[in-house]
Amino acid sequence: MPFSLSFQLLHIFSVYLHRVLLFFPAMASFYVAIFNSWRLHSGLVTVHDFFTYFEPSNWLRLLPLGTMLFFMGFATSLQWTLLPLFFYIHIVTVFALPLRVDHPHLSASQCIFNSVHIANGHFGPLALLVILCWVLNFLGLVCFVVGIYFTLPFGHITMCYAYHHIIGVKGAQSSMDPMQIK
Repeated sequence: MPFSLSFQLLHIFSVYLHRVLLFFPAMASFYVAIFNSWRLHSGLVTVHDFFTYFEPSNWLRLLPLGTMLFFMGFATSLQWTLLPLFFYIHIVTVFALPLRVDHPHLSASQCIFNSVHIANGHFGPLALLVILCWVLNFLGLVCFVVGIYFTLPFGHITMCYAYHHIIGVKGAQSSMDPMQIK
C-alpha cells in the first residue's frame, strides 16, 4: 500500500473517531439538555445533561446513527461534483440526531428516514435556516475564532426550536400541533 494512501486512510479514521467519539455525543447531550429544560418548564439546563451521551450505554445507542451520518457526508464530499448532494444530505438529515435523542426507540435508519421525510416537507424554509446558521458560524469563525463559541450554540439552539416547531419535543408543551412520530 503506498504511503499516501495509508496516510489518507489514517486521516479518514481519525476524523471518524473524532466525530463518533466526541462530536455526535456532545451534540446529542446538548439536545438532551435543551429538551429537558423545555420538558420541566424551568428554562434551566443542568450540567449533568450535557454529558448524558458520553455514558457508555447511550454512546453505544448513538454509534450506528453517527456512523451512518459520517459515511453519508464523507461519501458525498469525495468529489466536488457531488457538493450539491452533500448540502442536500446535510439539510435533510438535520433532525436525525434530535429524533434519536427524543425518540430512543427509533433505529438509526428510522431516524434518518423520518428526518428526510420531514425535512423534504419543509425543505425551503429549513434550507434557508441551515444556510443562515452556516453563514453565522462562518462569521463567528472569521471574528478571531472566538466568535464561533457564541455562534455555534446559537445555531444549534435555533435548530432545537425548528425541531420543536416542526416535530415537537416529547413531553414539552407547545402552542403548535406537532407531528406524531411512532
